Amino acid sequence: MDNKYIYSLTVLSIVLIFSSLSYSQDVENKACNVIQITQGEEDSRDPFVCGDGTGILFLSRADLLNNGHPDQIDIFFADIIDPFNPIFYQLTNTPESESRISISDDCTKIAFGSESDLTGGNPLNEDQLFYGDINNPNNPIYTQLTNVVDENFFQEYPVMEQRLALVRVQT
Repeated sequence: MDNKYIYSLTVLSIVLIFSSLSYSQDVENKACNVIQITQGEEDSRDPFVCGDGTGILFLSRADLLNNGHPDQIDIFFADIIDPFNPIFYQLTNTPESESRISISDDCTKIAFGSESDLTGGNPLNEDQLFYGDINNPNNPIYTQLTNVVDENFFQEYPVMEQRLALVRVQT
């Protein structure tokens, strides 16, 4: 992949790659379409495509919904049934940044890390692991999975951090 696309993916936008699975000349020539679905000067990154290919979970600082979104990293979901007209949902809008995101194959469940008090169980804003039901992306339901009270937990246990980054929510 060309460096300008890698830069675009990690710094400026999420790039979505569609590849034709038919036995057409496109497959034979390994052609694909690259579609930029986010705009703006703020970064969008860490995309996870649902197994069925209908949505993308990603992190972004961008104000994708034009709601005055402050400059911190939140979780967004893009419904890409029509990739030329994606529908964006802001799943978190917290004072702290979210990280280590993952999504189920059917686009209905997510897992992520956050220092925010999303459920009332993290008043000290420690780095915790959360589960989210996004069947209704306008009203996600969150469950806090960990209750870590040591602010250095993830720094002291880098293997745990790496494993959380690889968590794939199963349905």
